[in-house]
Amino acid sequence: MRKWIVAFTCFLVLSGYATTKSKMEPWVGHQESELVSNWGASHLVLDTRDGKRIFTWEERQQLGQITSLCRKSFTVDEAGVIKSYSYSGCIF
Repeated sequence: MRKWIVAFTCFLVLSGYATTKSKMEPWVGHQESELVSNWGASHLVLDTRDGKRIFTWEERQQLGQITSLCRKSFTVDEAGVIKSYSYSGCIF
């Protein structure tokens, strides 16, 4: 029984990554202003030495007894165009 619980939990976590990716990937190529208008103000904005900006949103996610801090970040070029994204700790 324990193996099934572990397997099911792994499945949920992995499917969460697919869901997170499917929500973030379509934003590549869009303007920063569109993203902020849709997602709201980010929790953190970092300016890089090469003129890019990294916008990060954070949220606590809980699935049963599993709690995680989900971080979603987008890298934006000097023209305000989203070039890439990353995420960590996201359950769904």
